[in-house]
Amino acid sequence: MKLVFDFSENRFIDFCVRNSQRNATTIFRDIYDSIAYFLRSSIEPSLGITEIKHSSAYYDKHLSLPEYLDNGSMDFYYPKIDICSGKENPLIIEEVILPDFINLISIELTCPRNMYQILS
Repeated sequence: MKLVFDFSENRFIDFCVRNSQRNATTIFRDIYDSIAYFLRSSIEPSLGITEIKHSSAYYDKHLSLPEYLDNGSMDFYYPKIDICSGKENPLIIEEVILPDFINLISIELTCPRNMYQILS
């Protein structure tokens, strides 16, 4: 089964802009929270996935938005994403597909019982 995350770059940017209006957060945290939101909510409902949990371990370099723009990218490390399903039969996730504007470097899939982990 392919796990496809389907959201547009424009929708993602709009969400990031709204998050960046918050006080007491860094731009990295604003963007991290935005991507976590889309990875929780942008999955086809017919797959039977009931919950997606993210660990929030990341390193924030505390750079400004212009500094990140000068770098040309931001690295987000997701040590673990847990995917829970209410289906009787296990979901076999063989491929994870993200929108083209997100570059997935590496991923390891493991499937214990009804909890499915995406590790990268």
